[in-house]
Amino acid sequence: MLFKFNSILLSIIFACALEVSIFQRHWFFAVLIFLVCFSVLMVWPLARKIRFLAIPFFLSIGSLSLLFLIDDLIEKQVFVVLSSFVYYLALLGAYRLKFYDCDQTAQGMINLATLATGFFWFVSNYGWYLNFQISAWILVLTFIGSTFLIGLPSLMICQAACSKIRQRSKKQPSNLVNGGILEAVECSQRERKTVLFFSLILSLVIGEVIWGLSLWPFAYLTTGVVALIIYFVFWDAVRTYIQRTFTLKAVALNVILSTLAIAGILSTAQWNLVV
Repeated sequence: MLFKFNSILLSIIFACALEVSIFQRHWFFAVLIFLVCFSVLMVWPLARKIRFLAIPFFLSIGSLSLLFLIDDLIEKQVFVVLSSFVYYLALLGAYRLKFYDCDQTAQGMINLATLATGFFWFVSNYGWYLNFQISAWILVLTFIGSTFLIGLPSLMICQAACSKIRQRSKKQPSNLVNGGILEAVECSQRERKTVLFFSLILSLVIGEVIWGLSLWPFAYLTTGVVALIIYFVFWDAVRTYIQRTFTLKAVALNVILSTLAIAGILSTAQWNLVV
């Protein structure tokens, strides 16, 4: 099921709100308030869980913030189309996971939306930092908070799916009689605490990364892409650990490929501050 009318309709409304912000720039904060209320009041009936609501919420704000920094009209229109598509995937993934936590396709949609949301936030936050001369400590705190709240839902969804799969594989009458249900609940609670801990560590790492990158003379797009690449390496390591498929070989491969990608980006970037 790749099409859902409610998701399509909400995505169209989302796109229309972004279009309004393009042609009526002085309505920026009005559109921002609308998107916040829209995510809470209209998306909630579709998602029904906080972890499904978080990605559309932050995607809305991140898309609007980044759109404000784009000057070319054609680029704005392309961005609206791409962000609306990601928004649709986030809604559709949330809708499917509401009925079946172990839907791999839906998890893939949420993961893609998570990375896209992270990219929008990283680029837009750093762009606002450069353009409006925001203090560095505010930038770091913003990155720490946003990274934690954006990455946590996808990791919680992954944990919930893996926990349910393990419970089903061990579900036997004898286990149910001998306290198997209680043991499964306690195990799930420990796993949630582990996810929260790793999410906090990941957000602190990105905060340190963005503090270091703020000392380099790069534009917001270059800095945002580099931060996203580093974020992906750590986020993917945590995700595979939760799934119990973590291997040092896979992490090493991600680190090597990410290092090559960052080196390529920095070698072609302008080494002077462009806002």
